[in-house]
Amino acid sequence: LLANLVHVGGDLYGDEWGHTYKLVASGDFWGDLRVHALFYPPLYFLLARVSYLLVGALWAIRLPSLLFALATIPLAGVAARDLLGRRWIVPAAWLAALSPFVLEFATEGRAYAQVIFFSLAVTWSFHRFLKKEDRRSGLILALSLVGGAASHYIFGTVLITVAVYYLAVRRRVTRAALAAGALTGLLLLPVVWLRLAAPAGAFS
Repeated sequence: LLANLVHVGGDLYGDEWGHTYKLVASGDFWGDLRVHALFYPPLYFLLARVSYLLVGALWAIRLPSLLFALATIPLAGVAARDLLGRRWIVPAAWLAALSPFVLEFATEGRAYAQVIFFSLAVTWSFHRFLKKEDRRSGLILALSLVGGAASHYIFGTVLITVAVYYLAVRRRVTRAALAAGALTGLLLLPVVWLRLAAPAGAFS
């Protein structure tokens, strides 16, 4: 992954121009973000905007992807430890570091490295929550779900899958699960509002 850093400062291409930089460098960022919400949730664009303003260079819109890709590596080790056992920490971390998807999207100014990270985070935190339904595991699960849903619209299927699987396994809803679900919904309200407030037909 570190060897791939040479591409971070390269020229932007294709969707990086149309989907990220065009919005991030907009003179009316918040207004254009509302229009963009017709298709994409706001989290990556907000992080890319901060990176762009701090660094002042085109390639800075890729920094969130790089950071999420790097964070995926130790998270893979932690998830493997909890799911499979301690001897899987290093193999899992190596597989994450050498993953074609992680390598590809680590230096691309779009939300996919972020989606990979939150997908893994949900897998790990949901496993923890099923083992021990306490406040901490519920909070981590809720934040993971919100992070993913605020990153890409395809994450909506993950929200549904987690809820259906939980009900199928538990056959009841505990207070901890209700609290985690309520927190997830509460934190996602701004994303839902942004989507509903997007002007129809304005996206091109």
